[in-house]
Amino acid sequence: MESVSGSATTPPNVASARGIAKAGFRIVVHIVRLPEGTLAVVPDGPDDRVAAAARLLGLPVVRVPSDGGATSVLR
Repeated sequence: MESVSGSATTPPNVASARGIAKAGFRIVVHIVRLPEGTLAVVPDGPDDRVAAAARLLGLPVVRVPSDGGATSVLR
């Protein structure tokens, strides 16, 4: 789970993202901030990998934010 697109204040580290991808790592979740301020993961990979990432990060999995109001933390 790497950040490849950066944020409004942090530019993306394209060289690092390429190296991570070359090593075989893939994005399986995106971390989002829900409207109430808590963090959650949105799946973008196989269910078993999503579950492992959620357990590792200690975050709940949300399939689709309930009101669409989630904001991207890492993409």
